[in-house]
Amino acid sequence: MNNPLKAQLQSTERTRGIVFLSLLCTLAALTFRTTLPSDISAQARNGATTKVHFSDYRVLFDRDGTGYPASSASFVYRDGKLSMIFQKASDGDSGLQASLTESPNLGKTWSQPVPFGPAVSDKKTAFQACHFSGVSAKGTLVLGGFFNPSGIQTSGEGINWRPNTALIGRQPRRDQNIEWTRYESGTFLGEQFVERGIVTRKGRIVLAIWGSARKGDNWQCGVLLSDDDGKTWRYRQVGYTSDLALRDRAAEPVGYNEQTLFEAHDGTLISMIRGRQKLAQLTDGRPRETYFSRSISKDVGETWSTPEVTNIAGTGATGVGLVLPDGSLLLAARIPHHVETTWIRPANPKLYGLHLARSFDLGKTWQTEKLLQHDPEHTEFDNYYNTMNGQFIQLSANRWIYAFGQFDMRRKIHRMLALDLSWK
Repeated sequence: MNNPLKAQLQSTERTRGIVFLSLLCTLAALTFRTTLPSDISAQARNGATTKVHFSDYRVLFDRDGTGYPASSASFVYRDGKLSMIFQKASDGDSGLQASLTESPNLGKTWSQPVPFGPAVSDKKTAFQACHFSGVSAKGTLVLGGFFNPSGIQTSGEGINWRPNTALIGRQPRRDQNIEWTRYESGTFLGEQFVERGIVTRKGRIVLAIWGSARKGDNWQCGVLLSDDDGKTWRYRQVGYTSDLALRDRAAEPVGYNEQTLFEAHDGTLISMIRGRQKLAQLTDGRPRETYFSRSISKDVGETWSTPEVTNIAGTGATGVGLVLPDGSLLLAARIPHHVETTWIRPANPKLYGLHLARSFDLGKTWQTEKLLQHDPEHTEFDNYYNTMNGQFIQLSANRWIYAFGQFDMRRKIHRMLALDLSWK
């Protein structure tokens, strides 16, 4: 790497850290855009359907045996170099923080991982997640994450109540520093799980966020909006219901949480939202269904329609979806707990893995584009956590990578997988 990251970032209200890669100083806004430029969308105007070709399914990164488990990651690609922030996927285990590595050849070789993110005072106790979130119209790199002083699963109330500090980082173009801002619990929500986001054609930065506003509330999902290059943020709610009868267990919150964001060719923002328990099931006899709901915004994220359940199910999905040249949407979702309750037919009780689905009506209905049920060595997936939430990464106008984590507790595997997507 050009300039390895220094781990001694000060954990103050606003902190600055020495950046690890000079390439991040000059990131273009296109890196995190998920819609192609308007001049490439002629297919949408002439009615031609984009045919997606999938190829080169492979192991992208595997350092589990040397102490770097990677089943959750985010990426940025620039000047032929792929940068990855990664960590072991978990619900917030003590002692987990992020690392960073770089590849000059799309994953054939990687640099030695280095710690990444604001300094953590007690690394054995704390949990901290960091990721690439987007690049502004001015080329400012935006990063997100959250911090808990102690592991979520090993203290307090576990997943029932997880108040945390939201983290948002900025690295302006040509600046060698990352400026981190800490937003204490209660700034936007009580639980503040900041996720990835998009930069709209109008230049607005839109980051997904979810959590409970107060202890005892159901989860809600929303977006953080910035019109000043990521310096200030405001919260807008996307999905929320206060009905406690939606819970299967009284103490365990349910509601809307993770989102997949799209910006359609006409500027409409679309959120495909994961729901839990009775909020996402179709009948009372199917308690573990997790059908996605859909909400849209016609005013660049200021207001959102009431979420409506769709025909696609999953236990998680990529944070930002792909809008193809013909205007259709491509979503990569984990096949849910009970495949017999999904719309995939014929039902296969051992169907686990990755579901690549496509919508031609802005997310109202979905159809299968590809099912991926095994790893690159052709070992069948046997659990709904085997394919973790991933990211679409643009390499050129018509070539992308989809990278995602493989999380296999039984075989003790934590690594990143990838496949290529292309079209003519």
